[in-house]
Amino acid sequence: MDRIFLRDHVVETDIGAFEVERGRPQRLRFAVEVEVAHVQAGDDVDLILSYDRILEAIADELAEGRVALLETLADGIAARLLAHPQARTVHIEIEKLDRGPFRLGIRAIRRRGEVELTARNTPPPHVVYLGHGGQPVAGAVNCVAGTPVAARDARAQRRLDLLAVEQAAWMRQGPGTTVAGTMTEMDWALRQGLAVIWAPSKMVLEAADPPSSTAPDALAVWLAEQLGCETITALETISAESRIMVVRG
Repeated sequence: MDRIFLRDHVVETDIGAFEVERGRPQRLRFAVEVEVAHVQAGDDVDLILSYDRILEAIADELAEGRVALLETLADGIAARLLAHPQARTVHIEIEKLDRGPFRLGIRAIRRRGEVELTARNTPPPHVVYLGHGGQPVAGAVNCVAGTPVAARDARAQRRLDLLAVEQAAWMRQGPGTTVAGTMTEMDWALRQGLAVIWAPSKMVLEAADPPSSTAPDALAVWLAEQLGCETITALETISAESRIMVVRG
């Protein structure tokens, strides 16, 4: 087993079983270790349990509402982490830092099969095809178009098509935007409310079922399908065949 961990993560929240604690946010310090099954990830972040999933599990469980017991909070965080197929055991330490000149807390171990799992309920992101123009939309995955140079070889042309889109993506980067090439990067950036601009090369070249065309609009449609979207917003015409609804922006 490998272990990933988060330590010294401090969050202020309203928690506690005593009346004196109600309505008085206090600091909690988290230390979380997750034992994970080793996988041959090939340096691909989308194939592993990311550290950000630990932060996400804590934030999402706190957002569910006030609880009285640290044990209840630990159970909820563990249930979210153990829902990931790699996770096997979660070690959680939660400390209350503001109850006095000392620290109070718990250490808990939760194993797969011992808790009811909480499936991650993340709706598909909003995908926008900007084409050659348009402003990146915050909280969405934005797909851009580039102008590739011509190649004599079809394989080389495919690489040049992708490279042109990558260049266009980096040219669009600015305040409030980020360029992302993996699902994990997209997920993190969207949770921060950023405008994500997709750099397609890694996902397309490593896909088991890659898109048949590397035209920019076809790439945008393929990405929307991979993300499970029901619609894609298009600021420029999409001529590629699409199995999902195209909405003019």
